[in-house]
Parts: sequence; C-alpha cells; structure tokens
Amino acid sequence: MNLSKQSLLGGTMLVFGGVTLIAMVQQSQPSDAKKQDIKEITQQEESATDSKHPKKDAVTLTAVDEEGKEVEKDQLAKDQLAKDQLAKDIATETKLAQTKKQQREEQAKAQEEQAKKFVEQQEKAKAAQQSKYKASSNNSKKAEENKKAVAKTKNISHPQVANRGDAIKKQQPTGAPGNNPTTYYAKKGDSMYKIAKDHGIKIEVLAEANDMYYLDTLMYGQKLIIPSKSQVAKLSKTAKKAQAKRAIAYQAKLKKEQERKEAARKKREEKRKAAEARIAKAKAAKAKALKAAKEKAAKAKAAKEKALKEAAKKKANKKSVQAKKAPTKKAPAKKAPVNRKTSAAQKKLQQARVTAKKENARGTFGVQVALAADQASADKVAAKFKKAGYRTKTSQTTRGVRVIVGPERGKVAALALKDKINSDPRTGVKNAWVLYWR
Repeated sequence: MNLSKQSLLGGTMLVFGGVTLIAMVQQSQPSDAKKQDIKEITQQEESATDSKHPKKDAVTLTAVDEEGKEVEKDQLAKDQLAKDQLAKDIATETKLAQTKKQQREEQAKAQEEQAKKFVEQQEKAKAAQQSKYKASSNNSKKAEENKKAVAKTKNISHPQVANRGDAIKKQQPTGAPGNNPTTYYAKKGDSMYKIAKDHGIKIEVLAEANDMYYLDTLMYGQKLIIPSKSQVAKLSKTAKKAQAKRAIAYQAKLKKEQERKEAARKKREEKRKAAEARIAKAKAAKAKALKAAKEKAAKAKAAKEKALKEAAKKKANKKSVQAKKAPTKKAPAKKAPVNRKTSAAQKKLQQARVTAKKENARGTFGVQVALAADQASADKVAAKFKKAGYRTKTSQTTRGVRVIVGPERGKVAALALKDKINSDPRTGVKNAWVLYWR
C-alpha cells in the first residue's frame, strides 16, 4: 500500500515537470508577429540615428579643435618650463664657478699663511735649540763645580762617614804594624802612600790588605784595614805580583773610562753639529723664501712699470693721431671771468667728495633751492639749474613742489654743495639748505 502511494506521487511530479518545461520553451520563442514588430522598431531607430549623424560629426570636430588647443597650451607650458630650467642651470653653473674661484683664492691664502707659520716655527726651533745648548753647557759647568765642591768638603752627608768624624780626629799614625789589624779612616790630604808610610808598611801591602790598587783614589772617611805583623809578612810575598795584575785591570779601567768620556764627548759634539745644521737649514730656507718673495715683488714691479709705459705710449700715440686728424680750430673766445668765490666753493666741494669717498661717509643728502607753487614753476627752476650744470629733482609736498639739487654722499659734501649754489651767480639763490635725500 505504501509502495503504490509513493509510485503515484512520483509519476504525478514527473508529469507536472514536463508540462512546466514545455510552457517555458513556448514563452522563450517569440511569435512571428512579435518578430515583425521588433524588426520595424529596429529599422526606425537606425533611420533616426542616420538623421542625427551630421550633428555628431560637428560636435566631434569641435572637441578635436579644443583638444588641439589644449595640446598646444601644454606644449607652450613645457617650453616655458624648459626655459626656466635652463636659466636655473645657468645660474647654478655661474654660482659654482664663483664658489670654485673663491675656494682657490682661500686655498692660496691658506698656503701662504702655512709657509709663514713654517718659517716662524723654524725660527722658534732655532731659538729653542740655542737656549737648550746654552742650558746644557751651563749644567755641565755646574756639575763639574759641584763635583769639585764635594771633593773639597769635609762633611759628607753619608751617615756612616758622618759618624766617623770623632774617630778620624782621634786616630794617630802608629809608625809600625801592631800584633792585631786596626781600622783607619781616610781624612783630608790622605793617600795610600802617606797612610802606608805613617804605619810603617809598604804601599802594595796596604793596597792588597784592602783589596785595592795602590793608585786608587781615596774618599774622605773611607775605611781601611791596617794589617798586623803576621799579615804584613804574609802579604809581602805576593803583594807585588798581585799589584801587577791589578795594574792591568786598572789600566783597562782607565782606558774604558777614557773611551766612555770620549764617546760622551763625541755624542755631545754630534748633537751640537746637528743643532747647528738644523739652524743653518732653517736660515737657508728663510733666506730662500725671502729671496723668492723679493724676486716676485721685483717681477711684479717690472711688469707694472712696463704696463704703465705701454699705456703712456698708447696714450701719446692716440693723442698724436687725434691731433693729426682733428681740423684746425679757431682760437676760442675768451670766457667770462669766473667768480673767485664760486671757484673756491667748487674746490671745497671736490675736496669734500674725495673725503667722503675715502672715509665711506654714510647718508645721502640733497640741497633744496626752491619751493614752487605748481609743477610748471618747479620745472622752470629745475631747467635753470640744469643749464648751470647741476643735477636736479622735483618732489611734491603738501606745501608745494620742492626743487632739490643732488644727491651728495655725506652731509659734509652736501654742505659744500649748498655753499657753491649760494655763491653761484647763475642760480640767483642765496638761501639754499641741506635736507636728507629720499
């Protein structure tokens, strides 16, 4: 029963699906009438489109023209940018060239200063070497003097020697060796020979008893052993041979000491010669530098004189050529006598201008000569002063039109110009005054 229900339900669904599919296919295929309508509508749209083509072409041409203008504007803008970039590049190259030139000048100046410093250092080294050599000589002399003073003094700072002062004062020569050995301390004026004689023994025996050579130098307070009789008898047999051997060692020691002194002397001499060579080298370098500087200055002077002579020669030739070419002129008419006061004021003005230029005077000043009611009157006054050889300028103010002569650098020159204007009969002005130029 259940199986038959299910089979029936499945068949029904299959039938319903087939019907639905057929309906969809029919709807998707348009009828002939619909196709005809669609064809007519399409033909109408194409004819409408064809009728509108002329307008579309005109619009397209206008757009092309505008696009061409924009392209031309862009090209002009690019050309201007290229010109600006080229100007910037030229300015940059000019600046770099100026910078390099300044660096070369600074480098030359630095090298010159370095050369001067080198010469100064050489002079200082020379002075220091001389002072060092003098100090060394003085120190050597002082050392010799101190050595002599120590040899002469009685009181030695050594504690063992200082404690022997009383023993040295009390000891007396025995004249002959005793049964036992005794102690003796060397005093001022003692020698091996004297001590041996005072104690009645041979000098070589005394030397052998103290393990010394008979020519050895004694120091003040030096401890010596005076041998006993038995020791003297024993040492007498071998003393001469032993002293002969010591003589060889003594000679070798003396030779070695002499060699040491000679080596020290040679070393000092070499140092002195080296110092003198350095000083001579520094002198030669300085002399060479001075000679080069003098030669350079002489060459520069000669070149300058030559240039001046050539310029004078050219000037003279030019004058002679002009004199030959110039037509003969009549004698000029005599000029009217110049006012002495005006001439003095002109000289004073020239001197004031030269002083202002040398002292780098500050400020720019002018001389007001008139205050006209209108511009026309001011122009007449200005023309009068221009004819007399003055530079003039007019300036509008609330009270009228100023007529100003100038400008002049520095107030002193402006005051001199004022005096000249007041004394010049061509101007007819007696009350001009100075004001700050703007």
